[in-house]
Amino acid sequence: MSRSVIGVFMAGINKQYQADLCAGMQKRAREYGYQLMFYNCIGQMENNELANAYIGEDNIFTLPELGRLSGAVVLPSTFISPDESPFIKKLSGYIGRLPIVSIDYPMKGAINLSFDDGISIRELVRHFYYEHNARTFSFISGPENNEVANERLNAFIDEATSLGVFTDKRRVYYGNFVKEGGANAASLMLTSHLPLPDAVICANDDMAIGFHEELTRRGGEAASSILFSGFDCTEEAKAHMPMLTSVRRPVYDAGALAVAMINNALHLVAQETDITLETKLELGESCGCRVDRRNTQESLSSMFLRKNLLNKDFMQASFLSVYLAGISSFTTFRKRFAEFVDKWSFKELYICVINENFLPDEQRVQAGDTAVPRTLYENGYPNDMRMIYGFCEGRTLPERAFPRALQVPRPNNEYPLPLVFMPLHYQKKNFGYIAFDLEHATDFIVYTLVSNLGSAMENMRLQQIVQSYVSALERMYLQDPLTGLDNRRGLMKRGTVLFERARDMRFHLMVISMDMDRLKTINDTWGHSEGDKAICAMGACLARAIYSGDICAHVSGDEFILLAVVDKPSDSEAYIAQIERAIKDYNDKSGKPYIISASFGAYCVVPGNETYEEIINCADKLMYEIKEKKHRSLKTLLRNSAE
Repeated sequence: MSRSVIGVFMAGINKQYQADLCAGMQKRAREYGYQLMFYNCIGQMENNELANAYIGEDNIFTLPELGRLSGAVVLPSTFISPDESPFIKKLSGYIGRLPIVSIDYPMKGAINLSFDDGISIRELVRHFYYEHNARTFSFISGPENNEVANERLNAFIDEATSLGVFTDKRRVYYGNFVKEGGANAASLMLTSHLPLPDAVICANDDMAIGFHEELTRRGGEAASSILFSGFDCTEEAKAHMPMLTSVRRPVYDAGALAVAMINNALHLVAQETDITLETKLELGESCGCRVDRRNTQESLSSMFLRKNLLNKDFMQASFLSVYLAGISSFTTFRKRFAEFVDKWSFKELYICVINENFLPDEQRVQAGDTAVPRTLYENGYPNDMRMIYGFCEGRTLPERAFPRALQVPRPNNEYPLPLVFMPLHYQKKNFGYIAFDLEHATDFIVYTLVSNLGSAMENMRLQQIVQSYVSALERMYLQDPLTGLDNRRGLMKRGTVLFERARDMRFHLMVISMDMDRLKTINDTWGHSEGDKAICAMGACLARAIYSGDICAHVSGDEFILLAVVDKPSDSEAYIAQIERAIKDYNDKSGKPYIISASFGAYCVVPGNETYEEIINCADKLMYEIKEKKHRSLKTLLRNSAE
């Protein structure tokens, strides 16, 4: 029986907050026997000028069929605008039908897990005020429409106002929960007409570190005189110089509790539906306190090890980007990617694409059609997906198509590892998704890998389009527009290949030169339009009669040439008989007031000293001799009839 699946929806899974939540969920899910599937995107955390690069990546949230999940955990606070998110609105529609746990963002009717951030923010303000005599405060918040950021900001304003140390709203700066936001706030602070504050409280550690790094870069007294703090107690915060004063949330416990609450809901166990977990202030050096740094050695060692691994992985990812450049088929993509993937030690990895967004390898261009996709699949995923690379249980999986509902074609659906799904896209162009084991989700290299794969997919799509146009142009150059057969240029180019094959393998090259009979009569009697139809009909008869690999060309108004490699000269007689049967079959069924027919000249030779052009000329000469004999016979017949 398949394992019950809990879907987890978030952005920025490599951040420590998200990673700790995932670790807690994984532990409890393993105990209860649930399968976890994490659906993650990158740009929902990035509220900056690069946001356009992430358009369309929230397609990943449409991948699972919500009604087939046993439960869902969602982290709306990791989205830039959760109130405006189409996915959050869609998920809200399943409340009452599906156990849903929302963390850090209240959803009416859902099970809500939150943290009492306000109590620790208030404690931070009092600590700065009473222990370090800070009298002027600034606050670096998250996005203005972010629920978590606003809770922390409001707690700061309430406490600072009650102490009389906050009277100017210009001292509130809005960031985006990344270092860039803190650095921007520092720049604004240093160029403001307001006096520098005594203390700055930041809504998270990343912004606090970015703030301090910008002050240090600019130099001056501010870098050492302004006290500051962060929030979240990340490893980097503990290893930072100075060590950050921060706030610890019981994030790991919250992840475990989220799975437990879904399990309770599924088993109809009565429970609270709104739970608030306490946070704890942890003092460091950035607020002015003295602390024992011996406890930070583990964080420093861990960060140093990760940095070395990151440098190595980043170099490999750079090589992969170059190695994938210029590919135009899934076959080549699969081969090249396989040479790199073992360097990252994935336990599971799947690359799944929307086949309609690419030209098929085996049929790049159809006759008369550029075969460029008319519309790209931009929203969601089709019912059928294609896995172009898969790795599971220590072996590479064969490429295959599979129904989207399966999400990944695991060889064993009971395989218990949680998977992370991330979108493969290039701006709005939706190419598919990548899935891999959770262990690698916290590695920065995964984001580099995913970004490189998205760019490689776009390059491959463009390469295929370019090749389709090149093929179309080549076809226009080598193909007769009336019959669809080769023209004289096509005959010379493609026929040379048959000529060389016959010469090298000592086979006979058969050339049949063929000229339509009485085409002028058809033109004069029924018009040139009908004459063109007769030529097309003859070309169709020839196309049906020849074998795969043989060549048939329309080289002038009424003249055709056929080429084939045969065993013996007498094969030409059977070949001509086959063509004449096709012509007779057409005449019997056409209903036209005329019949089509042709004169043939066949020349068969094992190429030696003759050139390809000389062999063609020999067949032409034989055909004209036969046609002349037929013409003389017809004149004699007409003269005798007149007498």
